Amino acid sequence: MFFTVFYIIFAAGFHLFFIGEIWRQILSASFFLNIIVAHEMEELITELKKEIIKTLNLEEIKVEDIKNDEPLFGSGLGLDSIDALELIVMMEKKYGIKLKDVSQGKKIFTSVNTMAEYVKNNRQK
Repeated sequence: MFFTVFYIIFAAGFHLFFIGEIWRQILSASFFLNIIVAHEMEELITELKKEIIKTLNLEEIKVEDIKNDEPLFGSGLGLDSIDALELIVMMEKKYGIKLKDVSQGKKIFTSVNTMAEYVKNNRQK
């Protein structure tokens, strides 16, 4: 009987500690900072999709049609080298980003996610 009561008290205390630890992490500043950063990134991704549609005159495509990790060139969205030049000009005008090397573009324009990451880290405007 004593061990049963002891076990129940111990288990309840452990669960309260564990739940308290979870709440401590949830309420920590880094948790909220991660939420804010994720929200800002989603806003940037949506903005980039809108800019791609507008810049390349893709009137038949909606924002939700462009997948974040889908290739922009070739099998994905199907963009070509002329489109790449237009995107480079758009990034310079809209975000103040100048590509120093054309080979950078291939890596940057892999997907909307890679574009967003590059813009986030290099924007001047």
